[in-house]
Amino acid sequence: LQNIIKISRSNKNKPKLFFKKKYIDLVKNKLKNQKIKKFICIHIKKTLNKNNLKEIDSWKKIIKSLQKNFLVIFLQSNDYKKSFIRDKNILFLNSKNIYTEPILSQTCSFFLASASGFCSFAIFSDVPYLLIKKPNEHKEQIKSELKLNKLKFASNKQYLIRENIHNTKKILSYVKKIK
Repeated sequence: LQNIIKISRSNKNKPKLFFKKKYIDLVKNKLKNQKIKKFICIHIKKTLNKNNLKEIDSWKKIIKSLQKNFLVIFLQSNDYKKSFIRDKNILFLNSKNIYTEPILSQTCSFFLASASGFCSFAIFSDVPYLLIKKPNEHKEQIKSELKLNKLKFASNKQYLIRENIHNTKKILSYVKKIK
């Protein structure tokens, strides 16, 4: 990430990941056919941590506040399907192609996730996002990458915060800044 930050500074451009238009159109047409207009995407990092069930309760609180205004589409999070109430405002994808979920992460109203590699698709786009990184993960490395809870090349309404997922009040305060 340090090299990307250096390159973006020297070019004075935000680094971006792009997809071929034909794949973007395929995803958008699929959404249109399912009458999906306003949606957010959520990614919960897969973990072997036994405390993850407690984290799921916090995610439920956060998602409940969003369901009123948005369809919630989970990306790369099928392991948590059983943990969430199945209703018309939550959707888990069973995509059989490699491009659908990354494209959704760049075309949603906003992207909310526990920080992981999958988040790169949102990071290197203009989509508003809130990434939640555990306070003690990669502590030293990330110090030089963040400024005011943003990656140094982040656009408006793009945040990466170091916070415990149980602090739903603080997380929701950032969600309000985004939506």
